[in-house]
Amino acid sequence: MSDETSERPRRPLRETVCDIDREILKLVLQRHNLVARMASARGRLSPQEERYLRESWESQVAKVSADPNLSTRFFTLLQEVEFLPKPSEEAPQKRTAFGLAPIQKPVHVQLEAPKDQEQTQLWAALAATTGQPLRITQVLMNDAVSDCVRMFNQFGCALHRDDGDVLSASASTPAATPDKILHVGDSAFNFYLAVALYLGRPSHAKFSGGPSLKLADFSALRHFLPSLGARLISLVPRNDGLPVRIESSGLLPDVITLTPDLPLDFVTCLIAAAPFYQKELTMDCEALIGDEAEERISSTLDLLAQAGLSCTREGMRLHFVPGTVELPAQPALGMDLCASTVLLALAAVNAGEVTLTGLWPQTPAAAAVADLLAQLGLELQADDGTVSLKADPSFQMNGAQLTVPAALPAELAPLPFAFACIQALKYGQASLPAGTSTDPDVVSQYGSFARACGLDLTDEGLRPWGGDEPAGTPAWTAPSPMWACALALAACARPASRGFFLNNPGILTGLYPAFWPLYNALPEPGLRRVQQATLPVRERRRIITKSVAQLTPRPEDED
Repeated sequence: MSDETSERPRRPLRETVCDIDREILKLVLQRHNLVARMASARGRLSPQEERYLRESWESQVAKVSADPNLSTRFFTLLQEVEFLPKPSEEAPQKRTAFGLAPIQKPVHVQLEAPKDQEQTQLWAALAATTGQPLRITQVLMNDAVSDCVRMFNQFGCALHRDDGDVLSASASTPAATPDKILHVGDSAFNFYLAVALYLGRPSHAKFSGGPSLKLADFSALRHFLPSLGARLISLVPRNDGLPVRIESSGLLPDVITLTPDLPLDFVTCLIAAAPFYQKELTMDCEALIGDEAEERISSTLDLLAQAGLSCTREGMRLHFVPGTVELPAQPALGMDLCASTVLLALAAVNAGEVTLTGLWPQTPAAAAVADLLAQLGLELQADDGTVSLKADPSFQMNGAQLTVPAALPAELAPLPFAFACIQALKYGQASLPAGTSTDPDVVSQYGSFARACGLDLTDEGLRPWGGDEPAGTPAWTAPSPMWACALALAACARPASRGFFLNNPGILTGLYPAFWPLYNALPEPGLRRVQQATLPVRERRRIITKSVAQLTPRPEDED
């Protein structure tokens, strides 16, 4: 070997790994295109084709690894991953991310808060089960609620989406339990509502769902259902998610004893369905411990009471007696905590005032949101039918270290870290919130978000990039709708020299579809709509001309 070759610097291994990653992505895209060609007119693979691919994949994985994440979850991700459309060859367009550049002025937001998503789904289930008419306005018509409406219509119900944010139900026959394949979307709550409807009746059906439910773990439900005379059968070997088949004998015990490993979402749906099982029964909830379980049980019983369904409670034992049901024409729902918190946070970042009309939840989770805002130096005002957050135009978010409230919902977990990033953007540094998760996957997610905000995440906390960093920030792909909202809030405090970019703004259809129009109309979105509605309509200008046609005589017409 020559001296020149030996002195040549060796290429870093990280660059080689990056090259391999690029090749993997090319192969995944190539595989996606081939699978799309194999799909039917409905865009799905036949069960035989998918089974062949799965078995081939599992046999190849077994030669190199025994990790179930590689043999099952990774295959599911390969089947469900989506890619950007190929730009047209005639008019090629450069793919650009969604720029976040709101006006940094005090906000003035006044609107009716969106209704609670879970309560909306429960009322839709009650309307479907009874076949009675119902109407709910200002519905948070996200993916979960839309899929809930479509799911119950598969049961033979008559639910409708009117004017975008109105959910109505026409009088119809009560929901049946058809033996068919039912699609529940990507919401586990929809799946639990459907399962609870099938229990107590001799029935069977298959359930399919979105990518998240295919990777979900329903093993606790599978172990519990035999005590209710039913069973859950996975249609994919060694997979705890959807698709599944449910078979119910319709024979329920007199006492249903809940187990501590059951998801609280399923417990909520089971309580809501219990009055319709056509028998007197008792539900023992002694195994459910914690404030969240107590809050779920109480709120569900309050909803049933509003529907005229009686339930006698003795501690953690619930007694249900079948009876007649008369649903209110327009039930009273509380506001959605996640969507409302995002709107209120606009005043915490940019100062100003946000006022929402509706019923603010009186729950530990809502108290945790108020606690988090109080740490920023703001007091949440919740009166009868209104909640508001006011900050003087000169308000500046304080730089004190935040603490993650214990009762803060998991869906709002990105919010304290987003506030810490905003502190770092305003003051040049910030500490991580106390109580932040130390899980490596979560820390990696925090680092990715900080990078999208132009910040470095270190052991000491958050700091803006140094002078040798580029002016712009990388386009970021939010892993969940709340992370997209967190980046939108951080963009309200972005430096003038740096823009924030989001690759997947459409992910907010899973939380709050109306957020982007409101966000783009800041600082006064409500006022702008009023001004547009009151603008005088200009009459169309009409130009009237008179002309007389002169016909030139042809030679053959002359005498």
